[in-house]
Amino acid sequence: MSSNGMGWLSRAAANAWKVYGANLRSHPMRTNVATASILTVLSDGVAQGFDRSRQMAQQEGDGVRGAEEEKRAALDVWRSCTMLGWGGVVNGGAVTLWLGFLEKIFPSQGQTLGRVVQKIVFNQACASPWLNGGFFGVATARNHNVASAAGREQWLAAWGSKIRQDLPSTVCWSFAVWAPAHFVNFLFVPPHLRVVYTNMVFFSWTVFLSYVGYRPPVEPTSQEDGMSCNASGGQKLGPVGVAPVSLGGA
Repeated sequence: MSSNGMGWLSRAAANAWKVYGANLRSHPMRTNVATASILTVLSDGVAQGFDRSRQMAQQEGDGVRGAEEEKRAALDVWRSCTMLGWGGVVNGGAVTLWLGFLEKIFPSQGQTLGRVVQKIVFNQACASPWLNGGFFGVATARNHNVASAAGREQWLAAWGSKIRQDLPSTVCWSFAVWAPAHFVNFLFVPPHLRVVYTNMVFFSWTVFLSYVGYRPPVEPTSQEDGMSCNASGGQKLGPVGVAPVSLGGA
């Protein structure tokens, strides 16, 4: 690419960021919700792509063909719509309000290293269990008729099983990922850009969370399996080091 082309791209990117930054300041909630929605759908699309590739490789190795296998190879549009809603409501809206709340309790002005550590611990202890547990509830609900009493009972049972299987290890992994991420966020990122930074990290985290969230719940064989920091939740890892995932959910 010529220097003129590179210069044009640089100016275009700078102007786009200027407009985006202005919208963040004037309409922070709307801008963060839109950003989170897009990033969440894209990250789940990556997770679905990895899962489809692994499923297709397994089907070819087993010599399995057929309409059902072709259907599974397609993008799960309903799952993408579910993630769109989760991204907008939770990753965008709820996280914007939550980070604003944290800023009031632990203001950035005059903050110390000790206060940043307290802020991280408070954030992880309060936000991680309900965020990840809530996501498991959404992932399991999509395969049950929650409008009926019997369907709700089945969903709650599946949700409880999912929490017992995967929430302890997910919270553990969440701390490993988000503690250093928020150390940078709370110490160096300006307050009005923290939701944007958080959603950038959410992109990678949601790929992992989608793998775990849409995997069918299986009761661990022992207490240690359910409590260890093991992304497989006690299941045998697949060929790429990630536990088998079903796009069909629980």
